Parts: sequence; C-alpha cells; structure tokens
Amino acid sequence: MQQKENQELKLSTAASPDSEMGTTLQLIDQESDQCKLTHAKEEAKRLVERAANDCGAPFEPEAVETLAFINKHDPAEFARIRAELKANKDISVVSLDKAIKATATKNEDLAQTHHGYATDMTDRLTVDGNRPVAYQGSLFVLDSETTIWIKFPFETLTRHIAEVYDGKENCTRSTDYCGIANHLIMITTDDTFFTNVPVGLACANGFHHLKDHQICVEALTAPHRQRVMVDVTPQQQKTPLFDIFLHDTFKSSEPGDEEQQVTLLQEIFGAIILGLMAQFQKAILFYDPFGRAGKGTMERIITNLIPGEFVSAVSPFKWNGEYYLASLAGKRLNSVGELPDSKPIPSAEFKTVTGGDLVAGRHPGQRPFTFKNEAAHLFMSNHLITTNDHSEAFFCRWLIIEFPNSRLRTGLPIDPGIADRIIQKELSGIAHWALEGAKRLLENGKFSNSKAHDRLMEKWRLTANSLLEFIHEECIRGDEHKVRRAEFYAAYKEWCKDNGRHPFSKGRVKELLSHNIGLGVTHTSLDGYEIFRGVAFKPVPKVTSIEQ
Repeated sequence: MQQKENQELKLSTAASPDSEMGTTLQLIDQESDQCKLTHAKEEAKRLVERAANDCGAPFEPEAVETLAFINKHDPAEFARIRAELKANKDISVVSLDKAIKATATKNEDLAQTHHGYATDMTDRLTVDGNRPVAYQGSLFVLDSETTIWIKFPFETLTRHIAEVYDGKENCTRSTDYCGIANHLIMITTDDTFFTNVPVGLACANGFHHLKDHQICVEALTAPHRQRVMVDVTPQQQKTPLFDIFLHDTFKSSEPGDEEQQVTLLQEIFGAIILGLMAQFQKAILFYDPFGRAGKGTMERIITNLIPGEFVSAVSPFKWNGEYYLASLAGKRLNSVGELPDSKPIPSAEFKTVTGGDLVAGRHPGQRPFTFKNEAAHLFMSNHLITTNDHSEAFFCRWLIIEFPNSRLRTGLPIDPGIADRIIQKELSGIAHWALEGAKRLLENGKFSNSKAHDRLMEKWRLTANSLLEFIHEECIRGDEHKVRRAEFYAAYKEWCKDNGRHPFSKGRVKELLSHNIGLGVTHTSLDGYEIFRGVAFKPVPKVTSIEQ
C-alpha cells in the first residue's frame, strides 16, 4: 500500500446512541504529536540508510510525508536529515524540497470536510495511477507487487482515516471516521469495473487464459483487473492419485456413465476456478444417497484450488438476510453441506441469486448496496433437495453429480488421507485439468450431457411433483392423445389417495400442465368440454381367462 501505517491503533466496539449499528469504534492509546514525531524521526533514520543505495527512496510518497511532518514540527532535525541526504550526490535536494513543499501545501489546503478527507485518502491509496475502486460494497486497491486488486477492509480504512486526519475539523469521533469511509466508498463506486474482464486465472507465474483454443500464460497487469490469485500454478502433469480416485468414485455398470460424469465434473471445476458458473446460472448438487462415496473429498480438492477468503458457506435458508447476502459478494465459491430434508429450499431467493438478478446486501456499519451473484453454489446432500417449486425455472438451474460407490455399501475401507495426498502432490495438475474443462465449456457454450444427471433430474421432478409422477405411472403422451379435464383430475385425485400423495388443486393442475412446455400437454375445448390434449390414460390390460 502507498500509505504506510504510521502507528498502531486498536479498535474496540461499545454501545453508543450515535452509532447507526448500535456500536462505535473507539481509538485506544492515541499517540501524541511528540510520539508521532519520534516515530517519524526513526523512519527518517531508516530512510537515510536506504537512500545510500537507492536515490529514489526519499521521493516515495511515504518518505515525503514523513519529511514534511518533521520539517513542520522540528525544523532543526529536518535540516540535519536534509544535510545527510544532500551528501549523496545522486539525490537532488532541490527536487526533494519541492516535493516536500507540495505535500505541505496540499495538507494545508485540504478541505476540512468529510468529502475533502475522502478525496485525499483516495489519492493516498492510488497506486501507479490506478485509483481505488469500490465494488459490491467493498473498496479494492491495487497491490503494486502482485498487480492484484485486493479488498481493503472497512475497519482498516477507518483506522487509516483516523491515523491521518484525527483531531482535524469534522474528524474527531469514531462516527466521523466511519462517515468518511462510507463517503469514500460512495464516491469511488464503479459497478462495472470488474465486469467484462479477461477470463483467466491469476497465478504467481502470470495470467493463465484461453486464446485460440489454447491455454496461454502472459504477464499479469493491472488492466486484467483480477481480484483472485490462486496459490497453485497450473501445470500439465500426470495425476495418478486423482485419476484412481475419479475411477473409484464414478465407476458404473451403466455404459458411458463414468466418462460422462468425469467430463461434466471437469467443466464444473473449470467454471468454479475461473468464476464462470454464475454466467451459466447453474448450481451444483453432489448427490450420494448412502454416504462415504467421495463427495466430501471432492469438495476439499475444489476448495483448495481457491483462496480461503473467496470461499463462503452461506445456506440458501439465510439468503433472505441482507448481512448473509452481503457475505456472498465477491466470492468465487459458496459450498454448503447437507440441507434439511423436511424443509423446502426457498426457491424465490434461490432463483434470484443464481439467476443473476440484483440483490441487496449490507455489511455491518455500512450502507446497503446492490450486486449480482458471482459465486458458484455447491450443495452436498444424501437426498434430492426438498422443494415446493415444480417449475422448469427451478429445475433447469441444477447440475447433479452422482456419487454411486458408497464404501458403506460395498464394505471397502475408507482412506481418510486420500484428499491430503492428492492436494499435496497433484493440485497443480488438477488445476490444469480444470482449465481444460473450462476451455471445452466455453467452446461449447454449455455443460456436457450426463445420463446420470438426466436420470436423477427425472427422478427429482417425479418425487417432488405428484402430478408428474401420476402422468409417468398412469398415462401415455403424444399429440394424438386427449382426455377430458374432469376425468383426468378425478383419476389423479384417486391415484394420490391410493399412494399417500398430496394432490394439487384443479386450477393448479391446469396451470402446471400449461406451463410445462417440455411435457407437451395443452388445455383446450372440444365439443363443449375442457380437455387436455397430448395425454391420455394408459389402456387397461386385458385379463385372459385360462380354460380348464
């Protein structure tokens, strides 16, 4: 950061009637001007030592600020420091004097208002001409070493403001510090800054991206506007442990199932690490009806590809709370464990978040803000998630990966260290494997088909919807078929009674059939009767008597 911290300020919370959140930040152990001067002299001493080998050191913004402070409060000491610097012929003290004067003038001319302080702090946080940007309610500042845009925590921002402006007019209380910080976020907000950025993965060795159907690496720069730098460097290498784990996890007696599931999983990995899942408006379900089938190990491998600060675990049952929603902002992955099977998932909130709609969130002590979800949402469950939403708008949002080989069923031993060994030895190869999946996903424009996914989605639709299950069990479909609406509903109600299912109302049945385009059933009138066209009852099997 350009503005080096000049002192350590401790923050505590306490009830206060003048704080919007019922809390206030109190500064403890504030330094006096004399203590600040002592600290500045120590900094200047280190500066003189650095300048012996670096003639540019005195001209760094932090150094100029320090020298200007000493010149104002102890001119005699400043003269001694200046003489030491002047002894270095590579340093132009004339230019240094101009820089110190400009800084002093700027500080004197600073408007003593919240806006003036916020504007000045924005300048202090500017790095190489790249001004800080507020996005999704948080401030991001360019890290000059990594060229990653890092989140600048609100608490840190208020502390910096207190350190620099405390005691000045209109900046004497914790509410002033917070007010200035909130104003700074407001004036630097740009909701488009991190949208439409190059698709790729920022790593220590550069920016891995897709170009001309190839995975390429180039130097990472500020214009890439990347907020996530992964700790692993993708490398094309063999991954024998991971390959064996994939085979043991997805092997199937159904032809093609294993290959299709691994292909789909590879694309999911790639979409997660590149932050693509939200644009496809999909959520992921790792489904294992018996347990101990590998979904927890797979989840650990995925989460180790992403820095921890970009992973959350917010249940959809909390997506109606503004603070919980705010915690999703800027995340790359939201991984949630088992959901209750007795409680339906809140479909309205689920479709809003995964559908790319604007949602409102709020961090404690800050203003509300709106944002669009960017996180991939991964759910792990031993049951198909309970839902009262039977629309295609809900079901089409899901990608299901089935984990069919439960070690509890097969009796095979459980290897608790398999995830650690894979992560330790093969994570770089898995990252490259994931990028290959992302390349295929972007080239095809959709996720690859999986028969296992299709089977489970059909099962889910049927078990969640008594009407669809009735049609599946008792009816045939086709354009040539038709049935009277009254007869259809009477038969449906009787079937529900016999099978312990809850029937929909007559009006709801009409609505569900009319809105399910894929079912191919339409409502119309014929000879004065309401009918459903495209469906009819299965013929009753003939009973053949056996003559003695």
